[in-house]
Amino acid sequence: MAFPSPADDHADKPLNLHDYLVVRPASTFFWRYVGDSMDGAGVLHGALLVIDRSLQARSGDIVVANHEGEWVIRRLIKRLPRFQLVTDPIREEVDIIEMGEDTLIWGVVAHAVNTLRPGTTRSDRYPDLSDGQG
Repeated sequence: MAFPSPADDHADKPLNLHDYLVVRPASTFFWRYVGDSMDGAGVLHGALLVIDRSLQARSGDIVVANHEGEWVIRRLIKRLPRFQLVTDPIREEVDIIEMGEDTLIWGVVAHAVNTLRPGTTRSDRYPDLSDGQG
């Protein structure tokens, strides 16, 4: 005769990362990040970005923007009197984009899932987002 385990009362249901990372499915998109301009923010080359277009971007957020027809990922910073998009870390003056009519914030990066061991992800399932540096 088998006895139930005392740990059965504490068993969690299986983890579903989609349920954990996606709050608003209709406005959430996944892109794979290609580049190194956001290493200082913890967004590494090959990271899976979870982008929520319903979030209002605010100073300090990492955002996906279209600047002069090119997609970029940058940190949004309020530097009076305007906003700037900056890399992290800022290495050169060219890493600073002044917000203007030629720049549109497309969405806010809610999460970056970094790959620590190459070859362990199915990265071909999501489109690439280049950092606009190359």
